Amino acid sequence: MFNQLRKSDLGKSLVGYIERLEGEICDVRNWTEADSPESARQAAKFLKEMRTYLKTSVGSDKAEPSEYI
Repeated sequence: MFNQLRKSDLGKSLVGYIERLEGEICDVRNWTEADSPESARQAAKFLKEMRTYLKTSVGSDKAEPSEYI
């Protein structure tokens, strides 16, 4: 599945969406009272892993989640 996505425009769009979602997760202004820095780190870590599986050339200037926290 990831091999097919990696080669398609849909995969590139998905990488962009994952990067935006990662930024939203790490932005403390979006947190509820149930969120914590650790929960944001864990969510961002899993999104980063998914982005790694796609390995497209989109978004080569990736920000690390710890920069937001």
